[in-house]
Amino acid sequence: MKTKLSALILAAGTSAHAAVVVQTGFETTDSPAYAVGTLPTTTSRPVYDVNNQGTRAIQDENTATPFGADNQYLAVGGANVRVRASGLTSLTTISFDFYEPSGTSGVTRFGFGNADLNGTDGYIGWNVNNGALTVGSNTALASGSIASLQQDRHYLAQMLLNRSGTGQNVDLPGGGSLSLGNNQAALYFFDTVTSSLVASGVFSHSAAVTPANFFFRGFSTETNVIYVDNFTRSNTLTVVPEPAAAMLGSLGFLFLFRRRK
Repeated sequence: MKTKLSALILAAGTSAHAAVVVQTGFETTDSPAYAVGTLPTTTSRPVYDVNNQGTRAIQDENTATPFGADNQYLAVGGANVRVRASGLTSLTTISFDFYEPSGTSGVTRFGFGNADLNGTDGYIGWNVNNGALTVGSNTALASGSIASLQQDRHYLAQMLLNRSGTGQNVDLPGGGSLSLGNNQAALYFFDTVTSSLVASGVFSHSAAVTPANFFFRGFSTETNVIYVDNFTRSNTLTVVPEPAAAMLGSLGFLFLFRRRK
């Protein structure tokens, strides 16, 4: 299997600074294993199906190669799909390889919520539609601006959620820092084509919801599908690529890292 640039960067950052709680590459050699076919409903898995509707399929290179050849990944979206990753900590970073293929239309939703991402249970979330990002239910842009993405392009998506009770400062590439207030989330995309980090805003919530899960979601009339791989949840706030010193400290890990097939 090809070693992915985004996976290498994430491995380096998390090995130095973040404690990974759960992760999966949706491979047959992962533990637990994922086979090509419908995403399982087993709630103990890192990522699992809830609604038994929409597109929630483990695919491989026989269908598409968004993240390279000889690879399995999750295709998710479509009407009434609800895919969940259970469990959030007071500091949470969600990271995954992200690819929106052209040829589909409508919205795919992702973000933090209780039992859903709707107006009742959504905490902070986002929508993507043909590269355009917008805020989801109960979500407001607190600072910065929301980026526009390109379809048919490989990104590393990163969502940082602070529910620690106090503000947090997070180191950013180039020596800057992110100031993330309590009950706020930040969104970043690392562009693997240009090797650039795209800041996509800091967000607040507007409803009395306690987030307990991360979701990929499509409502009843929504048809868009995205591809996801290398899903990771960490219990610290980390943006990769890390500043140069941290990356140099992780070079040894980079040479040893190989993504399992």
